[in-house]
Amino acid sequence: SDPTVVSREERHRFTVGTATVVGALMLLASGSFIGHTASESPRLLIAASDFAHVAAASIWVGGAVALASTLRRRRRSGSGSGWALLATRFSVSATWSLVLVAATGAAMAWTILPEPSALWSSTFGRILLLKVLLVVAIAAVGAYNHFALVPAIREGADGGTIRNRLRAALSAEVVGFVAVIAATAALVGASPT
Repeated sequence: SDPTVVSREERHRFTVGTATVVGALMLLASGSFIGHTASESPRLLIAASDFAHVAAASIWVGGAVALASTLRRRRRSGSGSGWALLATRFSVSATWSLVLVAATGAAMAWTILPEPSALWSSTFGRILLLKVLLVVAIAAVGAYNHFALVPAIREGADGGTIRNRLRAALSAEVVGFVAVIAATAALVGASPT
């Protein structure tokens, strides 16, 4: 068979994959046209920051949920292979996602809030502070994963113990993400003034 010929199944997979990515990007971008991001200026900065913020948060949250789910499935099936590599790779993605979430969140807060005192004098500001504290708590758990568990994984420490600690830490992160999403939903309805 000719390796340059693309099968119908491969074309279909590519088309479905492309459509999925385009759909996901459109869904991410749709939030930039509503709420505070649609009414504040400079509009382009806010829209770009919002898009990057949601995309980075999606990678972080989705990756943590997927890793926790994979660890749980592999534990149940008795398969112990590959989890260390997944955890190590996710740690890098999560770190960069956190950096982007923080930078874009700060840019949006700087633009949306009328003055720094609105952080404690407005409902929006207080909810935003709660959201930031939740993200800091999740980031602390992630730092534990990144600086304690991932190096132990790389050094070949006891897989069962480390895997259990990682699973517990990921579960804590996921619970924190649910709280962050709730705070974010409350921000949408709050006024920054």
